[in-house]
Amino acid sequence: MQEDGGIHKLTDHLFRSHAGQMVAVLCRKYGLEQLDVVLDLVQDSFEAALVHWRYNPLPDNPAAWLMQVAKNKAINHFKKESRFVPADSTGVAEQIGSQQTFQPEMEEAADAQLRLLLLCCQLDLPDRSQVVLTLHLLCGFGRTEISRALLMQAEAVKKTLFRAKNALKTQKTAFSQAAIYGEITRFDNARTVLYLLFNEGYKTSKGDEAIKYDLCYEAIRLSKLLLLHESAGEAENQALLALMFFNLARFPARLDESGHWCTLETQDRSLWNPTFIEEGYKYLRSATRSNLLTRYHIEAIIASMHCAAKTFGDTDWTAICYLYEQLEKVAPSPWVSLNKLAATSYITEPTECLRQLEILKRETVLSRNHILLMLEGDLWLRKNQPQKSMEAFEAALLVAGSAQDKRLIEKKLLLCQSSNN
Repeated sequence: MQEDGGIHKLTDHLFRSHAGQMVAVLCRKYGLEQLDVVLDLVQDSFEAALVHWRYNPLPDNPAAWLMQVAKNKAINHFKKESRFVPADSTGVAEQIGSQQTFQPEMEEAADAQLRLLLLCCQLDLPDRSQVVLTLHLLCGFGRTEISRALLMQAEAVKKTLFRAKNALKTQKTAFSQAAIYGEITRFDNARTVLYLLFNEGYKTSKGDEAIKYDLCYEAIRLSKLLLLHESAGEAENQALLALMFFNLARFPARLDESGHWCTLETQDRSLWNPTFIEEGYKYLRSATRSNLLTRYHIEAIIASMHCAAKTFGDTDWTAICYLYEQLEKVAPSPWVSLNKLAATSYITEPTECLRQLEILKRETVLSRNHILLMLEGDLWLRKNQPQKSMEAFEAALLVAGSAQDKRLIEKKLLLCQSSNN
C-alpha cells in the first residue's frame, strides 16, 4: 500500500499540471455545453487515482493513466445519452464501441488547452471574469488562490465563476483552428492568465511548498505556444517570456538548506542559473526591437537589472524606482505602488517611506496584506524602533497565507526581539 501523503502530493501535482489539458481535450471532443459534466469527470478521475494508487503500483505514466480514466468515464457517461452527438464526432462511434486507449499526443493536448484558453478570453464578459474562468479551468486554481491572486473577495470569485461558466457553456463556437485563431483579437487576457499562473508558482499563496515549479514551467510552455501565433502580439509575448526566465533563474537561491525563504538581499547569487538569465536576455532583446512598451517589457527590464547586479549592494535602485514610476503609468495597481515603495526605501529615509506606506494602506486594498506589513516592519527596524517593528510583523503573521511566509516573518520577529534586548 502506498503512503497517503505521497499519493496526495502526486495527485495534487498532476491536477495542477494536467487537469486543464484533460478538461480542454474532453471539451473539444464533447462540446462546451458539457462543461459541468467534463469537470465532474475529471474530478472523478483524480478521486479514482487516490483510491487505486493507494493499493496498487503506480502506473509508468500517471498522466496518461488519468487521461485514459477520464476518457473511459466520458465514454461510459455519454454512451448512456443515446441522442448525444459529440462536438468532434470523427471516429467517436468506434471509440465508444471499443473503449480503445485514448492517449492524445502532447501536441494535441497542448493545442486543445491553448484553444480553450483563447475561447475563455473571447467571451463577452469583463476582463476579470475571463481571467477568473481561465485560471479555474486551465490552471487548476481554487477559489481561494484566485481570490489572492486577483485581490478579490471569495464570494465574488464564486459568483464570477458561476456566471462565466454559464457563458462559456452557451458558446457554439467549435474548436476549429479557423474559429479560434481566426476570430481571436484579444490576447491580453491570455497573457494576464499566464502571468498570474507563473506568479502563483513563483511564490505560492498557500501550503508548505514554497515554489511550485510545475506551475512556472506550465506558464512558460503555454507562453511559448502563444508565441507561435502572429496575431497574439510577438513583442508582448517575448517580454513576458523574458520576465519569466529572469525570475526562474533565481529559483535555486530563493530557499535555504531548510527550505525557507531567502530574501533578495541574502540570496547566494552564485546559485542563479546563468542559462536561464541568458534566455531571459534573448527574449528581452527580441521584445525591445519594436517601439511597443508594455507592463511586461518594464517588469522584464527590472528583473534583468536585478540579475545584472553582482551583489545586492550593486543594485541600481534609482533606475528601478524610475521604472516602477513608468509601470504605474502603464499598468497602475496597488502591487506596483507597493513594489515601487519597497525599491524607494533603499534610497529614501524610512520616515518618508512610512508616510507613503500609510497613504497606500488607506487608499488601497492592501491595508491587511502581509507583504505591506512586512515592509512596514522592516522600515520601523531601520528607524531603530524594534517595538513598532514587532507590532507590524505580528500583524503580518496573522494574515500570511503560506507556511513559508509565516516562517520568514517569525525570523524577522526574532531579529526584532534581539534588537529590543
